[in-house]
Amino acid sequence: MNGPLVTQHSRLLPNPRLSNRCPPSLLRICWIALMLSLVLLVPALAAQPNTPVTDDAAKVQPLNPAPYAREPIEARKKQLQDKAPPGYRLVSYLDCGAEVEQLSSGAPSLRQSNGLAHQWPGSAAAASSPVFGTIACAPAQLVFDASNLDPAKSYHLGFSWWDYDKKGRVQSVVLTDPKGARKAILDKAQLPAYEGPAQPPHEHDLPVPQDLYPDGKLRITFHNDAGPNAVVSELFLWETPMQPAPATQQAAASSTPNARILILTGNDYPGHKWKETSPVLADLLRKDKRLSVTIQDDPKFLADPKLNDYDVIVLHYMNWESPDPGDAARENLRKFVAGGKGLVLVHFACGAFKDWPEFHKIVGRVYDPKLRPHDPYGKFTVDIADPDHPITNSLKPFETVDELYTCLAESDAKIKILATAKSKVDQKDYPIGFVLEYGKGRVFHSVLGHDVKAFAAEGVGELYRRACAWTAHLPPFN
Repeated sequence: MNGPLVTQHSRLLPNPRLSNRCPPSLLRICWIALMLSLVLLVPALAAQPNTPVTDDAAKVQPLNPAPYAREPIEARKKQLQDKAPPGYRLVSYLDCGAEVEQLSSGAPSLRQSNGLAHQWPGSAAAASSPVFGTIACAPAQLVFDASNLDPAKSYHLGFSWWDYDKKGRVQSVVLTDPKGARKAILDKAQLPAYEGPAQPPHEHDLPVPQDLYPDGKLRITFHNDAGPNAVVSELFLWETPMQPAPATQQAAASSTPNARILILTGNDYPGHKWKETSPVLADLLRKDKRLSVTIQDDPKFLADPKLNDYDVIVLHYMNWESPDPGDAARENLRKFVAGGKGLVLVHFACGAFKDWPEFHKIVGRVYDPKLRPHDPYGKFTVDIADPDHPITNSLKPFETVDELYTCLAESDAKIKILATAKSKVDQKDYPIGFVLEYGKGRVFHSVLGHDVKAFAAEGVGELYRRACAWTAHLPPFN
């Protein structure tokens, strides 16, 4: 090659001809200014896609080609309809990544307004449905717009998410009306990291404040509080029925109260895979259509005033080797139960707040590390000790595969034992489920639920369903 090699970088160097005309000090100043401008410009350009949010859905593209056929999407929609909150029906569903908008003339619609489409590598076989593996994502905030909402009707916002690549994502959810009024409906929740095929994403079901959509429009924003970006797998809306039910059905519905159940989880002993068991427990509870179930995986939510939006807390949590959520959370929980609401404890929740004296009074018996913890994991029979109580009435003895806990310290609390099991180690009977009252509230405490397999026995799901109904002051569910 005869001529000089000129690269893109060499064009940024000072021109020798110009250097003869300009003082060297001026050239150095110009060179430094150029480098500083590049340093400042690159981050600004990287952040530019996040602000402002585009309102042109055409700029947001789904995965192309489509990652799978329509069958999994339709199957998932049917599944969501089957577990809709009592009195609600699915009216709009967006499979994020595979779809960017779900538009229906005159009906509630959803549209992704910024961000990208992505599919987690290897996720198609990692969960029960491939729809969980496709996502919408954006670095700082991920925005969706809902339209054609009926101001006279109530809505629940549902979504699923997970931290599939284990990047430590934490996200918040904020709703905004067209005038800019904002309402945070979920604050800084830790997304579950993918641990194995049995662990799907977390699903959330949150009520939409009715005053936020007076003209039928609503903006939904997922904020990235930690991690590389904000991600969502699915977004959907449940609505109260469009057509009034017949008079007989209306009368039955009005005479049958419903209850909002919060599964509070987010930490436990490492051998207790709460990310796997929480969604399984939620599905079992939803078999009672009167129970509207939400999973909250941030224990700090116990300190949030929005805790009182629920009727029953299902405590599926133990602050293993970490501080509990603090004084405000403890006092909020105490007032929640004492004021007349319900509390259900699952498995090692008996060890949560064990150093808080009032917790002993609220839950009756707590984990004592000085006692033998449990029988070896395996099969045993749960016997009904009180067949007359609403929770156990007509419930038959059943076999389960679990840990038979022997570690609950006795106390002065007045408990009523509903179910027991005989230890294969010392041949003693130990309480499996019992109830008590604290203030005006009702408490059900059970040690069942070590892992997913431990929830497989029909009697286990039946026990927890009835417990939620009873603590919510509902009649028994059959």
